[in-house]
Amino acid sequence: MKIKWGTFSRALVSITALALIVWFLRDKLSEAFLILQNEVNYFWFVLAALAFFLSLAATAGRMHGILHAKHIEWSFGSTLYVTFMGIFFSLFLPSAIGGDIVKAVYLSKHARSKADVFSCLVIDRFSGFCIVLGLAFLSSALLQESWNPVPAWMSWMAIGVMFSFGTAIFIRPEIIPWIFSKMRFLPHRFQEKLNQFYDSLSGFFHNRPLLIQNLVFSLLAQCLFILAYFFIGKSLDAPIPFVQFFMMVPMITIISMAPSINGLGVREAGALFLFQMHMPAERALAMTVLIGVLVYAFGFLGGFWYLVRGVWGKDGLHGSIKQDS
Repeated sequence: MKIKWGTFSRALVSITALALIVWFLRDKLSEAFLILQNEVNYFWFVLAALAFFLSLAATAGRMHGILHAKHIEWSFGSTLYVTFMGIFFSLFLPSAIGGDIVKAVYLSKHARSKADVFSCLVIDRFSGFCIVLGLAFLSSALLQESWNPVPAWMSWMAIGVMFSFGTAIFIRPEIIPWIFSKMRFLPHRFQEKLNQFYDSLSGFFHNRPLLIQNLVFSLLAQCLFILAYFFIGKSLDAPIPFVQFFMMVPMITIISMAPSINGLGVREAGALFLFQMHMPAERALAMTVLIGVLVYAFGFLGGFWYLVRGVWGKDGLHGSIKQDS
């Protein structure tokens, strides 16, 4: 019942957000679709698709290095396949099987233990989130726009805290369990869970080359993702400077983490709010729709790849997912 209620509440948030967008921009819908019909420069759209693909490839490269550190030997192609498959399940089957769960099912067939699978997925997410958050604060500090709700001093303070904590972990990873031991206000059972969580990740924290590699791949993936947004803007002749996307895209990514169906609705609302600072509402809406088309096109591509390899192929993933779900 809890899972069903959680799914219902996320769906309600997404549907409500989309309904509000349609309601408030109902007078701009026809103009936005005319822009999409007549003004899209497909050269830039193809470049956006290429940048988006390379961003996913960089994400797969990050995961490939993490798996190698856990002695899970498989090809980069298989890692890229799981990355695409995760997008498909996150976008189209969010209520039953999330993308991370599908990755876990697939990885569990090749890993020594479920703890290894869990730690790989956590460190992969953690690496990406650190870069997104860092870019958001850094761009917010450097690009002080009138609509920016975060003061520059607060952004620099957040950057300082993140940098100091990250440096401390990099130099002395054992500082983490020391911090946990000082949290005496937490229930004993919760402290045990925190220590178990650290134990599953301790191998990564002590592997400095891997940490650097993860951050480099995460930065590359995020920069390519930002470049894809910029190319989408160019395809519609949007008057947004390239540097502005380094603030907007991480913010949109963080907004999309709100409880919803894979960010659907809240992501579009956040993008519309930011894009309208630089262009008319109808063009901002057209750009938001075009970004959605790109993302869901790659979701369909991941679904087709899964159909060919996972259902019709010989990796047996389809049966494993049905059994585990």
